[in-house]
Amino acid sequence: MENSYKVYGGEIQIYGDLHLSCIYEGQHINYTKECYHNMDNIIKKVRDSKASAVFLLGDVIGVNERNTRDRQFLMRIYLFFQTLNELTGGNVFAVKGNHDKGDFSDFDFFIGIGLLKNPSYVDYYGSNDEDSLEVRFHFINYGEETRELEMNIEDDYSNVVLGHADYTIDGVTNWYQHKGGVNLSRLTNFAGVDLVISGHIHNPSEEILTTTIKGQYPIGLFYTGSPSRTAERFNDCWYMKFEFDGESTKYDAELFGLSPADEVFYPKEDIINEGDEDELDLARESESLTNIVKEIMEGRMTNGDLFAQVRAVPGANDEVKNIACSYLQKAIDNK
Repeated sequence: MENSYKVYGGEIQIYGDLHLSCIYEGQHINYTKECYHNMDNIIKKVRDSKASAVFLLGDVIGVNERNTRDRQFLMRIYLFFQTLNELTGGNVFAVKGNHDKGDFSDFDFFIGIGLLKNPSYVDYYGSNDEDSLEVRFHFINYGEETRELEMNIEDDYSNVVLGHADYTIDGVTNWYQHKGGVNLSRLTNFAGVDLVISGHIHNPSEEILTTTIKGQYPIGLFYTGSPSRTAERFNDCWYMKFEFDGESTKYDAELFGLSPADEVFYPKEDIINEGDEDELDLARESESLTNIVKEIMEGRMTNGDLFAQVRAVPGANDEVKNIACSYLQKAIDNK
């Protein structure tokens, strides 16, 4: 697999977490149907604009699973990537998200057969002239936020990081809930980067947010949002477009075109009484952990003390872990 690639002219399109899955349900009326809609929507946008490349911001396949067991759905994903490659001349690239990691995940499968590429960076040129480098897109996989970037900030091109992390700006990134996060202003390896566009956080930004690194290097941050909306009830999200217009490279955020949330999700009152947010958060956490338990019982994590594995899951409170252990015990008793 090559470390870097080149794209010459045309429009580049950037999309957030797709989480393609045919087994996830959540609070959706028909999550699989939404996945089909999102794939079809992307293909239409790429075809209509004659886009030269597609960049995906991670968490491409699966929600709680890493491998698609339904062969028909896997075929549909295969055809989706195959079509994008045909339309872009093989320029389909992806950041590796936390849900793409695992013991030979579907992400690794599509990398292996050449329908996805996960490079260190992609150079975008305004023309076939090798002196016309406009933008270097750095692909920063989940957990690699401190990796040194291959760039020269003295050269006359822009640097854009495509990431998959909870990048934060103190007092600014407050429209979503997070625990910890990666403080953007402390990433000295990003000094000289003009803009970070990230997946992982499903709730879209309303605008590009800014901070500085080392007090002197301005840097922007933008979340496109996730078309999958696994648990978030916003009505639409963004996708980004970059294109050289003959003089400079322009970029813009466009609405993805999602169905209204009240058409996609079951009403909240059907899920939890009174709409109590604390109970709703507990239900979401518990659902996430019970899905992890399902994976344990299906043989993905069968070594050692199963209950200890549940207790070791980070980011969940004790009450939720007790619920998950209760679920695990019932599953064992009924096995």
